[in-house]
Amino acid sequence: MKFPEKFFKPVNPRHPYTIVFVYPKKGNPFVLKGDGQAIGKWLAKFTLPAFLVETYWQNRRCRLKFQILNFPGAVFYHTHKRPLRFVLKYEDRPIKYFKEYPQRWLHELDKFAE
Repeated sequence: MKFPEKFFKPVNPRHPYTIVFVYPKKGNPFVLKGDGQAIGKWLAKFTLPAFLVETYWQNRRCRLKFQILNFPGAVFYHTHKRPLRFVLKYEDRPIKYFKEYPQRWLHELDKFAE
């Protein structure tokens, strides 16, 4: 699947190169690439609820982070137990377990929307 992309020029060479896949509740998914700090500032202005898959690249190493933006009380993370699983929680209650991280908006959260 080809996503529209937005690039951010590097501000500081010590900041990790960041790729963020954004799956908004409404609209089409898109990708943000470039400086992590610039992407963070841009996402602070983004108002729609969205599921983010963030990858940080520095010194040939990658770090993966998940975030649910603009949806208070919702958390998505991976367990370190074997087999590796992903957990969606809302207000400290597990809602659903995933074998792989979903590449879409988490429709399980729609029933909790205000």
